Amino acid sequence: MGISAMLGKLPSRMGLDLHKVLIMIKSALPATICIAAFQSEAWASHFNVLNYLVAIEGLLAFCILPRAKFLQTLFLNVLMTCTAVAVNLFALWTVIQAREHTTSDQSPDGTYNSSASAVCAIWFMVQIYFTNALRSSRPQFQFPCINYCIVTIVAIVQAGPSFETMSEAKAFMYLLLQAFLVGYAIAAGVSLFVVPQSNREMAFSSMEKYFQALGRVLSAYQNVIKQSDRQSSAEAAQSLKTLRENFAALETVHVRLGTDLEFAVRDVGFGRLTGQDLVHCYQHLRSIYLPLLGLMEVFEDSGTGKQASSCGSDCALSIDFKQSWAEFSQISEKSVCAMADALNAVLVELQGHKPGETTIDLEKGGGFHFDIAQLARCRDSLAILDAFNVLKDQGQAQENSHRCATCYRNVEKARIVQHRAQFMLWHSSNAISSFLAFVEDKNNSQEWQKNRIIFPSWSELTHWMRAMFAVPESSNIDQILDSSMDEVGPPGLTTALRGQDPQHLPPNTLWQKFGERLRMIPALLRSSHSLFGFRAVCASMSIGIISYLRTSHIFFVEQRCLWAIVMTAIAMNNTTGQTTYNFILRVLASLAGTIGSYVVWYIVDGHTAGVIVFMFIYMAGSFYFCVVKPKYTLLAIVSAVTPIISVGYAMNVEKISPEILSQTNTVKFPIYQDAAYRLLNVLAGLAVAYFWSIFPFPVTEGAIMRQHMGACTFLLARYNAIMSESLLIEKKALVPQLLAQKLQQARLDVLQQVNRHIVKLKASSAFSKWQVTIGGEFPIKAYREGIRLLDRISADLSVIGYTASTLSIEASEPLSSLDRLRAPAQRVTLALCLLSASITNGVPLPPYFPLESTEEHQESVFNAANNGDGVQKINVDLQALSIVSTSMGRLHEDLLLYTQTIRTICGELNFSVL
Repeated sequence: MGISAMLGKLPSRMGLDLHKVLIMIKSALPATICIAAFQSEAWASHFNVLNYLVAIEGLLAFCILPRAKFLQTLFLNVLMTCTAVAVNLFALWTVIQAREHTTSDQSPDGTYNSSASAVCAIWFMVQIYFTNALRSSRPQFQFPCINYCIVTIVAIVQAGPSFETMSEAKAFMYLLLQAFLVGYAIAAGVSLFVVPQSNREMAFSSMEKYFQALGRVLSAYQNVIKQSDRQSSAEAAQSLKTLRENFAALETVHVRLGTDLEFAVRDVGFGRLTGQDLVHCYQHLRSIYLPLLGLMEVFEDSGTGKQASSCGSDCALSIDFKQSWAEFSQISEKSVCAMADALNAVLVELQGHKPGETTIDLEKGGGFHFDIAQLARCRDSLAILDAFNVLKDQGQAQENSHRCATCYRNVEKARIVQHRAQFMLWHSSNAISSFLAFVEDKNNSQEWQKNRIIFPSWSELTHWMRAMFAVPESSNIDQILDSSMDEVGPPGLTTALRGQDPQHLPPNTLWQKFGERLRMIPALLRSSHSLFGFRAVCASMSIGIISYLRTSHIFFVEQRCLWAIVMTAIAMNNTTGQTTYNFILRVLASLAGTIGSYVVWYIVDGHTAGVIVFMFIYMAGSFYFCVVKPKYTLLAIVSAVTPIISVGYAMNVEKISPEILSQTNTVKFPIYQDAAYRLLNVLAGLAVAYFWSIFPFPVTEGAIMRQHMGACTFLLARYNAIMSESLLIEKKALVPQLLAQKLQQARLDVLQQVNRHIVKLKASSAFSKWQVTIGGEFPIKAYREGIRLLDRISADLSVIGYTASTLSIEASEPLSSLDRLRAPAQRVTLALCLLSASITNGVPLPPYFPLESTEEHQESVFNAANNGDGVQKINVDLQALSIVSTSMGRLHEDLLLYTQTIRTICGELNFSVL
């Protein structure tokens, strides 16, 4: 009884639930079906020696991907496989032609021909180069390019040098194509009919987590406000820590939802919400999320209420502010409660929940219990937030003689925090109210009255086809449904950084334009992706050369060296740190797979039925790491493929006749010896891949981090420039509204790219400790500080951009202030561009960097906020102008710290002569 209880609790302790267990079972089904299928005489005799390859391809099709993503990967797999078969069939024709024209250069057995082997080697190097360069530039081609390499290795390395006639080549390539396509077909059937998982479900799950994360942030913010005026620093620090953790979780969910929606809008589903509805929901959630970024300053200064009340009891300023802070805390508590209730109401309306019902999922409604009376109370409670319309400035009502020099600075600092929190909560609550009105209108209309089959629109499918072959950064969720944005979207980062060619004027004639196209070829050849392809060629040919030499060709075939090249193609990575980390883990996964092969075979003494069952159990267990930690996907595949290579091949050898086996120069080994040979081949392939990742020179995580930091800094400069132009448009109020919308869309698109670069920077930072460092120590602390400051600067600019967008274009008071604010904003753009150039090119910063001291900047911002006459303008657009000024001050402080970080990494020019 105790053992049964322990086994029942084991999945939960391993981080598994029923859904994850089913996904693990699903992952092993295609390969298991293929292994069981070639126990049939008809199946085994048809695929012959390629029986186990069908099972491998069923596994590599990766059927556990969500539906839309799986269909994209399946399409690319079929496309790349068919292309590989066509190209390699033509390559084999040239090989056979070379053999026919050099008949005198043959081995005694008549199978080896040096000219044919040389032509095979040329075709092999060319294809490995292009496929790996493509895999480096477009991550969505990861598995399709691996499958292309497998086709090429089997056709050109393993079998190609031995073909003597074209009929043999055609028959083999036709059988190879069938093996791949049958594996894909079985994986497709499992993906679509066994525990189907749609991208819409993932998007709805992320959306529910988004609502939960918003609720936790608001609750944690409420606790921070309560603790801010208390003397217990431990409780205040703990509440602040909780708030930061919840906000970090909200940022993660926000990025994940945007990623999930890119495929969710392209998926077919049964429900109420179309792809356009999902995008609108995401835009409303983003409108709630962006104002909350402004609370970051409250996070940093959460103790200002206590600091302001630390003055003596006879200080009139402190007494007045205590009352003001108490009112602020009370209104904040009520508003946060109202916002949380309204978020629940939005979720219920989004689910289409009816009174007295409790349903299951967001797609068809459910997961939350809510009644109409509670919904009415939520609408009434939003009226409390009207108190933010009239903001009080208690400090200005006091005379200068009553101001206490001890607490004046603390009170002013606390008042800024108070105004910022009021402003941000007000706009976030308005966004919640707008979201609630949106879902109510949809529920009252005919669109959401009943469930129906949802198909992606033609515009979504068109965008999908373009994004399938494009660089991932060019994809934007807001542009999926807006085809007009394709003409006005912001230019790519590469185009912006390229600038003007100092050696060529812009082309004018057709011949000059044709020449510009030709000049793109050497530019591509010297790119980092081309370098990665060249490294992959060197690594693959280090092993493949064995097959192309007269004395070692038979050895290559007999000892299964084929899989050494396959593992080399799979294991190649762009950077040394990631390669080192993955090399260790893949070696461990290969060892585990070899041990699993022995267990699977000998625990049932090689009986076929038992081997199939235990093979299924082992492969399902291998995908535990993939399900719990998706970043270990390739490791799970290596661990699961290893038994198929050895045990699956041994089962195939027992099934087919020895005569057929001898025709392919394959020697039959016992399983214990065969598995060991496979392991040695895999380890050799991994070692060769690791060697060519660091030779002739390593591409380290540090270099990648430097490039990403430069790109992220440049994007922030672009974001700041767009924001400055937005201020200009708001001032003139005469420019067509379409241009303002384009600038807003461009700003959001740049911000999304910034977030992606920050995610990549954090990932590279995690791998940096594994990189190969020769000489001085890598300044990882400075880089991590730079990443932290980039994250803060992006938050600062997001707050400024959002707050500036709320300024009313009809208001006349802020116009002269906007002119004054644009000047420091332009200096920020200049500074960010110089910092980007420095870190990208690895050159020192120029002396006399164009950033004034903090005191000078605060004075200029104060003059702008006070319109130059020393009188602060209040009640203008909910003090948006004042909050922009405050945020720019915080931005300036972060920018000074970031400049010091770049100076630590790259140095500074010094013309002094000592």
